[in-house]
Amino acid sequence: MKRVSAMVIGMVLAAGLAASASARTEKLTSVLSTPMGITLQPLGVGQGLGIEFNASGGFLAAHKTAYGDAKGMTLYTYAKDEAGKSNCIGECTKSFLPAVAGKDAKAFGEWSLIKRDDGARQWAVKGKPLYTYVEDKIPGSVGGQMPGGRGYGRAYAADGAGGDMKKTAMSPEWQPAVYDPEADIPMPRGIGMDDIGDANGRGLVDGIGMTIYAFNGDANKDKAGCKTPCVSPWKPVVSPQLSLPVGDFTVVVRNDGINQWAYKGAALYTYEGDRAAHYANGIGVDKRFQVALVSHFYMPPDVKMTSTPGRGKVLANAQGLTLYRHDAVAYQTGGGHSLRRGVILRPGVGRQIGIKGCEFKCLEKWKPLLASANAQPSGYWETIDRPEGTKQWVYKGFPQWTYAGDTKPGDMYGNDTYDIAVSHDPNTKVDLGTPQVGAPGLYWLIQEP
Repeated sequence: MKRVSAMVIGMVLAAGLAASASARTEKLTSVLSTPMGITLQPLGVGQGLGIEFNASGGFLAAHKTAYGDAKGMTLYTYAKDEAGKSNCIGECTKSFLPAVAGKDAKAFGEWSLIKRDDGARQWAVKGKPLYTYVEDKIPGSVGGQMPGGRGYGRAYAADGAGGDMKKTAMSPEWQPAVYDPEADIPMPRGIGMDDIGDANGRGLVDGIGMTIYAFNGDANKDKAGCKTPCVSPWKPVVSPQLSLPVGDFTVVVRNDGINQWAYKGAALYTYEGDRAAHYANGIGVDKRFQVALVSHFYMPPDVKMTSTPGRGKVLANAQGLTLYRHDAVAYQTGGGHSLRRGVILRPGVGRQIGIKGCEFKCLEKWKPLLASANAQPSGYWETIDRPEGTKQWVYKGFPQWTYAGDTKPGDMYGNDTYDIAVSHDPNTKVDLGTPQVGAPGLYWLIQEP
């Protein structure tokens, strides 16, 4: 019996490997993560509210990202709904409001439109209808509970955006619609999925978070792609010798004896020029290599990415001028203030500061990134109304600006300029749009994707 089992295992392995060695003939495609009017919002502490003054804003607890409506309110699914059909009607809709789609909305990917009894069209993801909860007051709230609780979240509520937290728990039949495209994708051990800012999407990463690329060619025949044995800058994503296919992941048996993972027929590689997790410096190096994205994020038509010396890719306007955010970061708690992505974005703080952080004389040097009158939020991008009647783009909670001192793409002369409010008492709270203690200040920082 043992000999038969070994033979069967060997046959299965051989079949799995042989079937996966075909060459890739077309590029991978990704789908848009959210339709227009649907945003992505970190839940709870991920909004950055309620952080104690003696704890670094750069070390937020792990959090989940959920779908939100155009105002950032958390979207929920209902356990009693059927696939493609809403059972929240009548009295139910007094607490849970259907996420109604615009008249021009169209279904795509995992996003569908269901018709309600009143004729309205409601968004559904993976067949599950979506709703907002009337007790949620600010983005990141879950079941009526404000992110940050009594801390900075309470200060936010004092501005009229919130109120006391809901005392009774929401029924467990209602759950936040968490953004997790990888949930239904079987993946082998050592390969995961994460947001890759440099590629403006969510894609495959290896065990230490390094970006994975898909090769449009034959790993053994196209020496320009990766010679045998493989040399820099492209390194195969190696699979264990006894690996079997997992979902869309198969194994390429290379001539150099290495077994390599492939996704949807495309051999997978990492790039030597990526110096840290979530970098994607391999984009454009060879047109046959592309980041292995599963979904991509919306980006306004007047925004793009450009490269800067020493800081990699940053967001820029249509002319290539660097975009900035006005943030509340204390040097003594920032941790990685001078490092790329060393200061984690706190969307709730960005909303607290809003456009109040730059008014009057400030506008002589800093120009808002204006959105069109009919611009709609999507993904990590929202809009804010300006007092003169225009709209300004907001990225992950922070209004976006350009600096008058930047004259060409790659300039970032406005980075790390700041105003510090000095207090004799380090425990005194100072409100600069968002409450701070110690040595509070508002800082202009380049906006990294």
